[in-house]
Amino acid sequence: MAAHDRKKSKEDNAPSSHFHVDITLILFWGSIVSASLVAFGIGYFSRVYLFTSLSPKVNILPSSHVVRSETLPPPLLDKCKVLPQFVYTSKHYETGIRTTSDNMLVRHQASSEDVEACPSPDAQPADEEEEHQPAGQHMLVDIKNVDGSFLNSELRLANAMVELVRMSGLTMLSYHCHGLDPVGVSCIGVLLESHVSFHTWPIEGVITFDLFTCGPKSLIPYLDTIKELFGVPRQFALSGGSTADQPHMNWSYKKRGFKRGSKSNVDETTDMNMFLLGWMEYDMKQIVADVQTDFQTIEIYDVLNPRFRHLDSYKRSLANDGSYEATHPEFFKPDRIVYMDHIMQSRLFGEAAYHEALVHPALFAHANPKRVAIIGGGEGATLREVLKHNTIERVTMIEIDEKMVQTSRQYLPEWNDCSNLEGSADSCFDDPRAEVFYTDAVQWFMDRYGEGSTDDKYDVIIMDALDPSSEVEFSDVLYNNDKLAAALSRALGDDGIIISQVGEDDFLSDAGSHISKKKSEQTFMKHLRNNGFTAVKEYSEAHGNFHGVWHYVILFKDRKSLANWYANEAEIDLRIRQRGMKVKNDPSTTPFRFFDGATMMGYQYATRINEEVACRGMPRAAFCELQHGFDPIKENTPASALEVKPSLIPNGEQGLFPKEVIPEGSYVAIEEKVNAILSPPSTTKIIQSLRSQSEPLKPLATYLSEYGQGHTFYGMYGMSVDPSRMHFLNYGCDSNGVVADASAFESSFYNPYIDRSHLLLLRGMETVNRDVQEGEELLGNFFSLLVDKNTQSRRARYRAQCLAENPVA
Repeated sequence: MAAHDRKKSKEDNAPSSHFHVDITLILFWGSIVSASLVAFGIGYFSRVYLFTSLSPKVNILPSSHVVRSETLPPPLLDKCKVLPQFVYTSKHYETGIRTTSDNMLVRHQASSEDVEACPSPDAQPADEEEEHQPAGQHMLVDIKNVDGSFLNSELRLANAMVELVRMSGLTMLSYHCHGLDPVGVSCIGVLLESHVSFHTWPIEGVITFDLFTCGPKSLIPYLDTIKELFGVPRQFALSGGSTADQPHMNWSYKKRGFKRGSKSNVDETTDMNMFLLGWMEYDMKQIVADVQTDFQTIEIYDVLNPRFRHLDSYKRSLANDGSYEATHPEFFKPDRIVYMDHIMQSRLFGEAAYHEALVHPALFAHANPKRVAIIGGGEGATLREVLKHNTIERVTMIEIDEKMVQTSRQYLPEWNDCSNLEGSADSCFDDPRAEVFYTDAVQWFMDRYGEGSTDDKYDVIIMDALDPSSEVEFSDVLYNNDKLAAALSRALGDDGIIISQVGEDDFLSDAGSHISKKKSEQTFMKHLRNNGFTAVKEYSEAHGNFHGVWHYVILFKDRKSLANWYANEAEIDLRIRQRGMKVKNDPSTTPFRFFDGATMMGYQYATRINEEVACRGMPRAAFCELQHGFDPIKENTPASALEVKPSLIPNGEQGLFPKEVIPEGSYVAIEEKVNAILSPPSTTKIIQSLRSQSEPLKPLATYLSEYGQGHTFYGMYGMSVDPSRMHFLNYGCDSNGVVADASAFESSFYNPYIDRSHLLLLRGMETVNRDVQEGEELLGNFFSLLVDKNTQSRRARYRAQCLAENPVA
């Protein structure tokens, strides 16, 4: 074999450097899947290890999110409840921020023996229809300063949630919790009645809580349970931390949905629901008492509103550290609010102003009040204010609800505190001058003061009961009852006074009182007028801290009492000094906290809004067309257009002559007449009594008699004198003429326009009854105003003048 042939043969037999491997598809895809699973597992366990073992946040909160579902408590059904039929549907998503997720479904815990011990379904009360209405209750709760490890533990949180549902008598169908990355837990429980849910911020120590149920059972009683279960203190707070470190809870409560019935949602508009329960912002909203009596529900809350008082200041006031807050804790304590059937009755920071406004205007309007009756007033504050007067011999309080008085003694001691009055008792209910009857006040008066009654009469009756606008049956019995009005009139002496709070004051947007909720108030005044009352006044007080300005009415049997009602500031302050009971350990002060002469003068007239609403009646009164006492259409001839010259009438001295034509119906010199001199009844009485004893007073008395005009608007005789150039106006029998007649308004029973404009009316806003030419003497016709004994000489002189000008044939 040739050499190159042998070489070629060796090359052919040598192994090749290129080769291929045949593998199956199963082996190929199995390798890919296996590698992926290994990579995923390494990444997952590395992430869990890093966040649960190495994260500094978790070191602060030593609790693991890694919880197996079987360790969470199951929602167990009460042994006497039937397992409800339901379909469970869920969908879960992998978001990468959830470390654990656990679902639990309801289980029945009852054995056959337990079921036999349960009452039969027929023996159990039927569910109320309200449970099946499209409505429910919503409770929101925020708690801060909570232990972080608790807030980061699904197990502890789930236990708390299941226990809350059990203690509340609710039925949990299922729940699930998510532990979040890096910390925090969200849980939601589905209830047969609706749901419960919460979310936590462990680092910040905060949990926000949401509970909604469709049943009629109130959730408010379970607030303490929620705080106990979820408000776990931080460890350093348990070991002596300050009060600021303790768990603090804010909450709100609202009724939601749509109830059936025309008045189905009225309860949600009550004071308590609108202005207390539904507000989350209060730093404190603590239940003090919840009492159900035979007549009403009494609910008392302590409240801190951050707009007026700060929680931190309140806590400092408890510290006894010498700070201003600790030295004066009375300025920083919570407000205490009293509700009856969810309607606010009074509050600690405002009750004194409200009750002083209810009592003292009437007692100081009476010349010498000795016997007073109170209708209602179960808190004791109205009684407290009456007992501050040293003229009082007997106070009769008629309150239908004895349990209200007991509640007031226990929870409202400030309302009935008479410990500072000499000769009184710690509680005003125990004052020797007080007597309390627990009965229906309406029937009490009607039984004792029927026709021919000889029972002792009262000087003042104070009505501190329901508002006339209250939509309850008793309100109608109280204010729309002619027989009661007759009995109240017979129960009072001839100079007796009735005073009553009548609810929230008018708003400028209100309709006329004849069709509004004020209708009962108007009916009440009408009944009293028909039974001998001669005048009524209304006034308002804004410092009672209600949700609106409060309104009062006072009615007088004798118009002479109006002289005390319209007393000036100094007169009232003097009576306060003379009338006030002595204060223990401080005889230099009076027991009246807010009431004084200036306050009383602010009550003497109705408000502009009261006047406007009164004008919305049908038919509209003529005086309602006037603006601030003046007719806007009428012109005014200024005083500068008049000159004083010798009069043209017989025996006349000086007279008034226009320098231009005065159109018919015009005012004359009103810019000067508004400055008329007023002599009120007390001043007029002093001048008249001393005119014969004091030479200096005689000219003043003569001036008033000759140039003034008398009136009884203030209840007793007073006078007004015109100091303007209209002072030279002479009397004309056939006047050309200036006409004024103020007699019509003096006997008015109720007219807020006259009350507010009486100063203009008393000053005589005269008008001319025909055109008066330039240079013609201006004469007046005011014969009708000279009706009192002090102006009889002028009246006789004018009559003689007219007879001389027009002799009788």
